[in-house]
Amino acid sequence: FQSGNDAELITKAVKFPILIFFIIAAIQVYCWAQRMYGKFAAFTALTLFAFSPTILAHSRFVTTDVPALFGVLIATSLFLRYLFYPTRKNLWFAGIAFGVAILTKFSTFLLIPYFLALAFIYWVTTKRNKVRDTILIFIIGFVFIVWPVYYLFTFNYPPEHQAADTEFILGSFGNRTLAELNEFIANKPVIRGLGQYMLGLLMVGQRAVGGNTTYFLGEVSSSGWRHYFPIVYAIKEPLSWWALVVAALVYLAWQVNWVKNPAKIWRGSLNFIKHHFAEFAMLLWLAIYWTTSIKSNLNIGVRHLLPTYPFAIILVSGQIAKLRHKIKYFTWIVLLLLGWYVVESVRVWPYYLTYFNQLAGGPSGGYRYVVDSNLDWG
Repeated sequence: FQSGNDAELITKAVKFPILIFFIIAAIQVYCWAQRMYGKFAAFTALTLFAFSPTILAHSRFVTTDVPALFGVLIATSLFLRYLFYPTRKNLWFAGIAFGVAILTKFSTFLLIPYFLALAFIYWVTTKRNKVRDTILIFIIGFVFIVWPVYYLFTFNYPPEHQAADTEFILGSFGNRTLAELNEFIANKPVIRGLGQYMLGLLMVGQRAVGGNTTYFLGEVSSSGWRHYFPIVYAIKEPLSWWALVVAALVYLAWQVNWVKNPAKIWRGSLNFIKHHFAEFAMLLWLAIYWTTSIKSNLNIGVRHLLPTYPFAIILVSGQIAKLRHKIKYFTWIVLLLLGWYVVESVRVWPYYLTYFNQLAGGPSGGYRYVVDSNLDWG
């Protein structure tokens, strides 16, 4: 501010790439919902995504949350495309998208077990073994995307300094095998760029275990709460969203009639996965990411759940689009709920970060439940 630079221009410029991630992700949500469920579902999904107070709030901060949302969305889309249409071109697209996703945020490392699980389940249900190709996708992502970026990042970083810094930072790391492996490659030519990525990954893992002192429901703790994310997610999303979620879940439960006969559960599950693999993939990611988040001691904001938002929105929009053909005038009910959703978002402008629904007493009552990046940053 005191150096003669145009601070306002710089502030706007550095936010621009995050807005690009938001816009591309919104387009991807629309296209994916349209491809799976039709135009009404696409319109619903786009509205829910583009007017989400939480997504809007973090689409203008220079943080890794919205890029991670984009990365998971594009990487999963292109990975599924390869599974369905296994061409060499799609293999490379999937590998590049995976590498980009890995670069956006360290938590996207969860894509590795997620993709391996998808490949294995796809093999079981379709008899097409893509596990080896999935590993090749990982290799493409790390060798052609992650490694070059971190190579440039460490280009002017003296190897001896990198090794000393790595040893110091990981001095208290619990898993000494991983720590010593990282320390070993930290000063090795060529591969030390990957060593720097590994250092960041281990640091995030260490912080997730150690937690972060924060306030939640009248308590201050660094050990985290298992009910933190479910409650914060419940009060940070508009009630109109929850009305659509309930309608979608009720309709889904009505559709899955094979659950009434326990003997058919296994066969019905395999049949569902085989014929609705994209939907299953979204559900699996929600299960993996939510489970990891709930078990983590790092409870500092609903923003950590942002990589799950697109899939939840697409799945709910799909069921709503199907349900409108079953209930007369349901389309108008959906449009009213979407209108309420948009009004809630517009009313809180430009303070999207402070949004809480009526269960929490609105934006003025949220501070009684949570703070930090759920309420006020800076």
